[in-house]
Amino acid sequence: MHSNSFRGGNAQVVQPSIDALQEFKVQTNAYGAEFGRSAGAVINAVIKSGTNNFHGTLFEYFRHDKLNARNFFETLPGAKKGPFKNSNYGGTVGGPIKSNRTFFFAGWEAERGRPSSSLVVSVPSGRDIEAARASNAAAGRRENALGAKILELFPQENIPGARANYAYSLPNVLDSDNFLVKIDHRFNDRFNLSGRYVFGQGNQTFPLNSGQGSQLPAYQTATPTRVQLGGLNLTQVLTSRLMNDTRVSFNRFSQIFTPLDAAFDPASIGLITGAKGGLPTIVVAGFESLGAPTNEPRGRVSQAYQFVDALVWSKGSHTGSNIASPRAPSTRKEPAVTAHTAITSTTP
Repeated sequence: MHSNSFRGGNAQVVQPSIDALQEFKVQTNAYGAEFGRSAGAVINAVIKSGTNNFHGTLFEYFRHDKLNARNFFETLPGAKKGPFKNSNYGGTVGGPIKSNRTFFFAGWEAERGRPSSSLVVSVPSGRDIEAARASNAAAGRRENALGAKILELFPQENIPGARANYAYSLPNVLDSDNFLVKIDHRFNDRFNLSGRYVFGQGNQTFPLNSGQGSQLPAYQTATPTRVQLGGLNLTQVLTSRLMNDTRVSFNRFSQIFTPLDAAFDPASIGLITGAKGGLPTIVVAGFESLGAPTNEPRGRVSQAYQFVDALVWSKGSHTGSNIASPRAPSTRKEPAVTAHTAITSTTP
């Protein structure tokens, strides 16, 4: 199944465990017609198969902030060394179901990461707030109750006197699980059937400052993702010079971008916009914004079916093939309506 069948480009749909790969091939040009529509490069990976003997592997890669040096932003006044924990582990197992006939192979890999993003932004300082209140008083303007509540959503500066006066470490989440299973059955020397299923599920949270969104901790983006791929492959050796390979496959990709404060109701602080799903994007000139990006929540569900039949004939140094490869991709974006709005102000 080609990943560019439905994602609009050459994207990696799922990441199988390295221990589950038998081989891979990278083609950058002059590749066969069966790989048409792709630009740049084509990467083909072959999953391992079971044998008449049981084999397995176990592994873990571990990283921790205690083993890391501070980065540049963590050396600034008021900044602290951000936490970082990452563990990548898994295993594979393969063997016979019926000796010389049917074999299985399975693999699983997981990642549990707690990295952090070290950032420095500008927030209203005590001096900025007092200057704005003095200006309002001189002009005879009463302090706006809603504005005061919004102002309370900003954190207090921790680098007094600096323009970028708030340094912090933003905790992120990086969790994923990938599982695959492959069954091979040998009917005889001429006919072999193989089936595979790959499942991947993950969740990430990180600061996404597109659409004027805030990088402050409360407005991070959560992106739950699920990928499923399945396929059958029948290899038929018709004669010593003629071979036919038939493949049927399916894949499905779903991903949602949601702000962490999606449960927050703006009406609770008196901000009536008619929209829910978190604080609207509030932009105050010269300072870090509040609220998640205006392009959230959003998501997509894409899936594709594919049938490939390749008839290969060879004689001496000559090889010819006839390939049929229809695809049936579909994409559905959800939700259709974005709940976020934007409010822009030129004064703190």
